[in-house]
Amino acid sequence: MKTLPIITNSLVLRPFALDDAECFFALSNEEPARKWLPSQACRDFAHALARLKFLIQQQSNPGDPRLGAYVVAVERKAQAGMIGHVGLSPLGADVEVGFGIAVAQQRRGFASEAANAMCGWALGAFQLSRIIGIASAENAASGRTLASSGFRQQDRKLFNFQGVDQMVDVYARET
Repeated sequence: MKTLPIITNSLVLRPFALDDAECFFALSNEEPARKWLPSQACRDFAHALARLKFLIQQQSNPGDPRLGAYVVAVERKAQAGMIGHVGLSPLGADVEVGFGIAVAQQRRGFASEAANAMCGWALGAFQLSRIIGIASAENAASGRTLASSGFRQQDRKLFNFQGVDQMVDVYARET
């Protein structure tokens, strides 16, 4: 089984470190994150640090995305420092992928590259038969990211997403 870090053409996917807290806090409060993933916005630095500690702890306990969040940092190979995150978490009987890349680093394919690498690794590492992706039907960018990461749209339905009943597109990537 391949272990972390996962290295792609442009990126390194690695476990979070406490040093990531400042970037983690900043990313959670960028406009796209507040718009599309408001439940993940951090109130202040202390809240960001607490959430980061929780995510770090989840990688070993339970250490399985079917049971708890498994989220890692994304950084560019060309420069040190976190530019985003990608992760998996349980959603009913499924495992869902989620991702976020800093606004200054968007439109370069990093989200697709990170999601593709994470999902490819996780399908084997955790012996998953599929991973789903859910995006607001209004969030075309996330839909494109999922499609370019090997996901296929399965459905469009009304769903309580981020605490709001809204139309979402459901994608799946299978082994």
